Amino acid sequence: MAALIMLVLFALNRKSFPGILHYATIYALLGIVTQAYLIFNWRVAERRATPIIRAVNTCQSQHNRYPKSLDELVPQFIPAVQRANYIPVGRRFGYSTDPPSLYFPVMFYGVASYDFRTQRWLTND
Repeated sequence: MAALIMLVLFALNRKSFPGILHYATIYALLGIVTQAYLIFNWRVAERRATPIIRAVNTCQSQHNRYPKSLDELVPQFIPAVQRANYIPVGRRFGYSTDPPSLYFPVMFYGVASYDFRTQRWLTND
């Protein structure tokens, strides 16, 4: 967005082109790097959720019900509930029983949640 504003300013004042182009490039690169960082962290959190998802599914098949909380999975199904950890907005996974889902916040996207019934990741954006 800032890069676009810089280009509009350039159109209004062509004499300042080198300076505006410099700043527009910096803002565009910062935006790209920030977006890449957020997506990378999102994927790390999804990978860290894999053992928790497996444990919830195992608990459901053995007890014919979903657990009431993630703590119910320890130590029978997993040694500990791992953290999402790299997500800048929140470091812990959340769990809901209605509908059964595992979730974590994702900056600019809201919440990413794994729906155990459909076995799919969803966002609320």
